[in-house]
Amino acid sequence: MLPTFLTYSTDVLTCCRQFLQVLSAQVHSGGERSVSTIMYLMAMQSMMVSPFRCVDEINQGLDERNERLVFRRIVDNSTMPPENKNDPSSHCGQYFLITPKLLPNLTDMENENVTVHCIFNGPYNFKNFGDWNVDTYLDSKRTLTRELRH
Repeated sequence: MLPTFLTYSTDVLTCCRQFLQVLSAQVHSGGERSVSTIMYLMAMQSMMVSPFRCVDEINQGLDERNERLVFRRIVDNSTMPPENKNDPSSHCGQYFLITPKLLPNLTDMENENVTVHCIFNGPYNFKNFGDWNVDTYLDSKRTLTRELRH
């Protein structure tokens, strides 16, 4: 019998506890599956050229430690310099991280190659879009980070 798409599968081995196991909903928590899945996808991205990648709510269900780990890895992956500057397909591509929330004090957003777009929707937003100033926001976060380090 010839293989068909119905018979194809990929087993992702992960070590969330003490030994390697096949990633599954029966054994692993939602957070463990999310972290393992995003790490697997980012490991695979060097094999697939794409101008951009969209990640929707990958941080939902993650504890603070894992959310910071995943965000740092996304920033590292999406800001890597191209392997070959003369080859347009050797770039890492852009990431669109779509999420209703981000943890406070994510220092990785200070990378000059990271752009944050905040889409506000709801009754408690600014009266005018010009009231939101990203530079002021980032300056306050940098100041807070410096103060916390000392």
